[in-house]
Amino acid sequence: MASITKYSIQLQTNLCISSGCNLQSEVICRHCHEQYCHLCFMCHRKYLIDDMQSISEQMSLNRQQGISEAISFIDKQAKDAHEQAKKLVDDAIDRIIKASQNIYSYIEKRRLAKLNRLQECLEKFDKDAQLLNSKLSRRIFLSADIILELRRKYAYNMFDTSSSITIKSDCNVIQHKNERFFENYHYYNELINLRQKWVFLQPALTTVYFPAKKDISLDKILTFLEYRHDRVLENYRDYLSMNEKSKDLSLKSTDELLNELNFLSKKELPKEIYNFTYINEMSIEKTNEVIIGSDLIKTDSGHCDDETSSNSSHNWQIEDSDDYEKKSHKLGESMKIPEKQFEQDFQPFITTEQQEEF
Repeated sequence: MASITKYSIQLQTNLCISSGCNLQSEVICRHCHEQYCHLCFMCHRKYLIDDMQSISEQMSLNRQQGISEAISFIDKQAKDAHEQAKKLVDDAIDRIIKASQNIYSYIEKRRLAKLNRLQECLEKFDKDAQLLNSKLSRRIFLSADIILELRRKYAYNMFDTSSSITIKSDCNVIQHKNERFFENYHYYNELINLRQKWVFLQPALTTVYFPAKKDISLDKILTFLEYRHDRVLENYRDYLSMNEKSKDLSLKSTDELLNELNFLSKKELPKEIYNFTYINEMSIEKTNEVIIGSDLIKTDSGHCDDETSSNSSHNWQIEDSDDYEKKSHKLGESMKIPEKQFEQDFQPFITTEQQEEF
């Protein structure tokens, strides 16, 4: 009787992990380390391979679209900077005219520096894509952590649709007046949206030009022309703090301040009421039920090499440094994993009953 009980317990612990399957497990998956019968494992294997294939295709598509938009933006930004710099030169004295060559050289140097950082981003992208494709071509699973990391870094928009990205249209009068502040920061709205859309290219999308007329000295002209994206937002915060109607907005966090901007693209989450409900929506529905059930009536109510520290809003000099290389190296190290070669995607194992037979 004891041997029968022992055998029954062993069978229960070796059943296939798949829901609804009562067959005895035969393999252990190297991806999730769960035990499956052979049929359920092959279904599980097909799902993983399809998932990896989808990530690879989305990464390839994102690379083409991302580099096209980023290069177009950088070139347009440089062209605009040339035009604005020319206006300054035309209104300046002979000393400024002689300095125009230095201004143009600076703009070109910055354009090339951004393109170099774009290339560094693409090299990192290609390295990670090579890792995925090398495993995919041999039908070898990446670990769950690596797949999740690749999806979050490069294929985060694989389920987005063209209608899921929207621009706020309900901007109030005060907010509209506040955002006039950004008019002199050329293409700041495009820069912020590109940084949000192509996260893996952010190191190449860092600054905007500020060509508004202003009393400047010759040695400060480079600082005058270019501002980092985060510094522009801090200048905006200072601007809001000087207005009583906008003072409360200036006290918000950087992320909240950014999300309040009318020109920032917003991602609208898909709604499939037959498949799932968002947690926040559930809590809102419960609150609405309580209000409707009562008789009360109520009324309404980035960082990269360009990002150096400074205590002055007027002396935010752009300086080249080695911080970006260090950060890129650190980011690259996070994706490295020990390479292991497996002849198969699973490892057979011997059950307790088979061991007893031997």
